Amino acid sequence: MTICKKFDKIFCMSEAKLNGIYLISDLLEHNKRPTFKELQTQLSRHCLRSSQKTVYRYLAELKKMGAPLDKDPATGEYFYSIETFRLKAGVMSSQEQIKVAGLVKNLLSLIKDSPIYDEAEHLLSDLTTIFTDSYHDDYLSKNETKIEFDSDKVVFLGPPVGNLNKETWDAIYSAIHNKQLIKFSYQSMQRTQPEIRIIQPWQLIFDDGNWNVWGYSYHVKAPRMFTISEMQDFSLYDGKKDAFTVPEDFDFRKTTPGAFGCYATKEWKEYKFKLTGYAKRHVKNRTFGENQNIEETGDSDNSIILTFTSNQDIPILTKALGWGKECTVLAPLEFVDQWKEHIHKMQQNASSIP
Repeated sequence: MTICKKFDKIFCMSEAKLNGIYLISDLLEHNKRPTFKELQTQLSRHCLRSSQKTVYRYLAELKKMGAPLDKDPATGEYFYSIETFRLKAGVMSSQEQIKVAGLVKNLLSLIKDSPIYDEAEHLLSDLTTIFTDSYHDDYLSKNETKIEFDSDKVVFLGPPVGNLNKETWDAIYSAIHNKQLIKFSYQSMQRTQPEIRIIQPWQLIFDDGNWNVWGYSYHVKAPRMFTISEMQDFSLYDGKKDAFTVPEDFDFRKTTPGAFGCYATKEWKEYKFKLTGYAKRHVKNRTFGENQNIEETGDSDNSIILTFTSNQDIPILTKALGWGKECTVLAPLEFVDQWKEHIHKMQQNASSIP
C-alpha cells in the first residue's frame, strides 16, 4: 500500500515567487495588458526577480494555477481571456506550507499505531524541508533553504488506537482501490455469534481509535460499518477487480452530521437535553446536529435546553450518560426510556459494591 504512487517532487513556493506571481496576476486582473518587458519592469520596481527565465516561470505557474492566460500575437501583450478571473488567495508560501506540514505531522500522532502512519509520516517529513535543487534556487533567498517547525508547541491528543493487523488493513485499502469484494467473519453488537459477511468496501474511516470500513453489505442488502479489528478470517471474496460500481453518494459523511463518530441509522430524531455545570459549558460552542438550538431556562440552576436533530442514537446516549448528573434527557420519549434504563442498571451496579 502506498499513499502516493508518484511523488517525484514537492514544490514549495517561496515568498518571493508567490509575490511575483500575484503581482503579475494583479496587473492582468486590472486589464493592464503588459508586455513581457513591462512585466520585468514592474517586478524590478517591487524588488522582485525579473530575469527572462524567472518571468517565464511565473507565467507558467499562473497557468498551472488555472489562470486563463493569453497573449496577443500582434502586440505581445499578455491578458486574461476571462475578464472576471481572479487568482484565489489559497496558495501558500513555503513558510506557510512547512507550518501546515508540521501541524499535520503532529495530527498523525493520533494514528501512530496504525498501518498508514509510517508512510504518511515519511511523506510529511519531506514536506518540512524545502528542496534546494536548481528549480527552487531561482526563487529561494539565502535565509529560506531550511525552515523548522517547533513541533512541541502544538499537540493533538486522542484515544488509544485499537490493535490492527497491517496485512488486513493493506488488503482492504487495495480492495477499495481495485473495487474487489471482501469476505470475513463478524459479530455485530446485535448478534450472539459471528456470521459471514461479504461487502463492497467503499471507504476507510478512523474514529475513536478504531479503523472502520464503510460499504455495502450483501447480508442486509444495505450500507453498513465494520470495525476492522473485529474482523476474523478475512480474505478477498473472489479476487476479481472492478467487481462493483461505487455509488455517487457513497461517502459516509453524507449520511449524518457525524458529530458523534461513524455510527448512524436511517431514522432521524429530535433530541432535547437539560444541561447544567460543565455539560452546559461544553455544548455552548459546539454543534451536535442539524437545527441545533440552545435556550436558557431561567431556572435557579442556570440550566440550558439543548435541542438538535440527528440519526446517531447510540453514541448520543453514550454522550448523555457521560454528562452524568448534569444532564436530563427530555426527548424523544423512547430515548428517555433508554436513558432511564441505563441509569437504573448503573444504580444496581453501584448498590452491589460494599
